[in-house]
Amino acid sequence: MKIKSKVTILIVFTLVLAGFYGANNAIASLGQTAECGGCHNTSGVLILTSNASGTVDAIVGVSFMLVVDASGYTGGDNEFAISLQANWADNNEFDFTAEEIVDGSLSDKNAATNEIQAEYTFTPLTEGTQTIRIWTAAAGDLATSLDVTVSVLVIDVFPP
Repeated sequence: MKIKSKVTILIVFTLVLAGFYGANNAIASLGQTAECGGCHNTSGVLILTSNASGTVDAIVGVSFMLVVDASGYTGGDNEFAISLQANWADNNEFDFTAEEIVDGSLSDKNAATNEIQAEYTFTPLTEGTQTIRIWTAAAGDLATSLDVTVSVLVIDVFPP
């Protein structure tokens, strides 16, 4: 085999390998607005909790707040975030502001490194039992999600 062919094959192989490496890192990065599925290792390293204990009772059109805490990350950098987006579970059944809150950002209510506290206000749009899904991820392909069950009722304000 000629040296020129070997060099060409080596260059192509290096570019393909770099492409796979870049794609893998892009998949595992923060800033996603779609549920991740299997692209992160969800082995339970990260912990995501809320102030909801059991099912949250709510009324259509009446807002309520969830306080969410994330911990378990030890990276000490800004590669740790909580995310809340539309289209996850039943999130579209609520009016809320979709956002991602990065550790140490202005929206992070917990000043400690490797811990995040976020406050989300939800207004139920429809009656029924709904699930709110919140997601956390960090560098190193770490992620987990939290599902909060909400029982939404319609209150008849007009007497029969």
